[in-house]
Amino acid sequence: MCDRRQQARQYVRLVRHHGRIRVLGEWPKGGRPGRKGGMERVLLDLFGLPEVLCRRLEALDATLRIVHGKHRERAVDEELPRAQIIVGWPAKADLDRATGLRWLQLPSAGADGYAGKMPGGVILTNARGVFGVPIAEHVLAMMFALAIRLPEMVRSQEQKRWHRPENRRELLGATCMIIGLGDIGSEVAKRARAMGMHVIGVKRTVSAMPSYVDELATLGALDSLLPRADHVVLALPGTVHTRYIISAERIGLMMPGACVYNVGRGSAIDQQAMIEALLAGRLGGAGLDVFDPEPLPADSPLWAMPNVIVTPHVSGHSPYHARRFGELMERNFRHLIAGEALVNQVDPQWGY
Repeated sequence: MCDRRQQARQYVRLVRHHGRIRVLGEWPKGGRPGRKGGMERVLLDLFGLPEVLCRRLEALDATLRIVHGKHRERAVDEELPRAQIIVGWPAKADLDRATGLRWLQLPSAGADGYAGKMPGGVILTNARGVFGVPIAEHVLAMMFALAIRLPEMVRSQEQKRWHRPENRRELLGATCMIIGLGDIGSEVAKRARAMGMHVIGVKRTVSAMPSYVDELATLGALDSLLPRADHVVLALPGTVHTRYIISAERIGLMMPGACVYNVGRGSAIDQQAMIEALLAGRLGGAGLDVFDPEPLPADSPLWAMPNVIVTPHVSGHSPYHARRFGELMERNFRHLIAGEALVNQVDPQWGY
C-alpha cells in the first residue's frame, strides 16, 4: 500500500538543487508535513497505480497523500471533495462532486466522454505515448497474417485439411495508408516503412513530413488517396469529427482487394458498409481490434469471415504498460509541482 501511515516515519524529500538531490530531514512525529502556508495534496487513484510508482510520487512531494479508490466506494465518497488529482475514469457524478479537482489523468489514449466536458479550471491529460509500440506490432501482425492468408490456413489446420490458399501477397512494395499520424499511427508508419512499404500518412493539419513516411497529406485529400492504398490503417480517436470518416462512399473508393485495419475507435468506419464490402469481395480483408458496438455481438458476420481477424480491443495490452504509464505519470507530476505545463493535454475542441 502507498498509505504513508503504514510507512516508516523517516522520509527523503527530493528537490532540485543545481542538478543534485539533497536530503532535507525526517518526517515530524507530530503529523504530516505541509507546504509553507499550504495544504496537503490529495491524489485519488481510481485506476490501481503500482506501489513502486506511488512511492516515487510521494518522494517528489512530501505533502502528497494517495488514496486508493478502486473497488472502495466509501473511500471515493469521502475523498472526492478533497481530491486535487484523479487518475482513472471517474463517473460524471464523481466529477461533479470533485469540487477541488485540478487535474484528471486518463489511463487511456482516448478521451471519449471527457473531452470538452470538464469543469472549468480542470486540466485533462491522456496516456498518449503509452500504447503506440504494442498497437503498431499488433497491426503489423494482422497485416502479415492477411497478406499470406494465415487465418484461412489456421482454419484448415483445425479441420485437419491440407489446403494451399491462392493469392498470397507480399508487403514489400505495397502501399500502406495510415489515417491518424499520432503516436499509434507514427509507430505503425515506422514499422511499415521498415518492411519496404510505401507509406502515406494522413492527418488533420499540415506539418513537416517525418522521415518515416513517403507522402504526407491532410484529410482533404483522402478521397483521391484511397484508391491507391493496398492497406488502410485507422488510428483515430473517437470524436464527432472522426465518426464514420470511412463512410460507405469512401469504402467504395478503396482499391479492389484492399485490406482495412482499425485500432482506434470502432466509430471511425461504417461497420455495416464494411461488412457488405467484405461479403461482396470488394475488400480483401480486415484486421479489427475495435468495433461499434463493443463487445462485438455474437451474431455479427465478422466472426465467421475467413478473411477477417477479430481481436477484443487488446492491441494496446503489453507487459510494459505499467512502466510506460508510470513514466508518463511521474513526468507530469514533476511538471505539476514545478508549475510547468503538463504534457498530453487534451484539446477540448478536437477531443485529443
